[in-house]
Amino acid sequence: MRTPKRPLGLMLLSTVLLILALRAMGWIVINSLVEQRTPSLVDGVARLLVTAVLLVSAIGLLRLQEWARWLTLAACSIYFGLTLFNVGTLWSNLQINRLNLSLGVLSAVTAVSVLALMWWYLNREDVRRLFRKPE
Repeated sequence: MRTPKRPLGLMLLSTVLLILALRAMGWIVINSLVEQRTPSLVDGVARLLVTAVLLVSAIGLLRLQEWARWLTLAACSIYFGLTLFNVGTLWSNLQINRLNLSLGVLSAVTAVSVLALMWWYLNREDVRRLFRKPE
């Protein structure tokens, strides 16, 4: 049986997830070098967990696993909620400095746009069909 061809959008999505996983792992190293100390256990475990989820999700998407599609949708939803929560809690601090406000809003809008695009793409009928097992 032939494996269905992976569309460009799915390849791009997996690449974005892999880049985000490397970025999350990189922040552990960068924070350690800048602060000249090891990260706290909670921070380190959280970053490793995020990295693992992103890596597993990206690899699962490339293998056209339905659970990976659901994992990615769940991760997008959680990240979307955390982004909105972050903007809400930091809004007063961002308003103090116009540059911080501009960068904060730009970052939030970019994140929300990318997450919404990922959510929309993974829920398209043609993409969902790729993940279904042949009967």
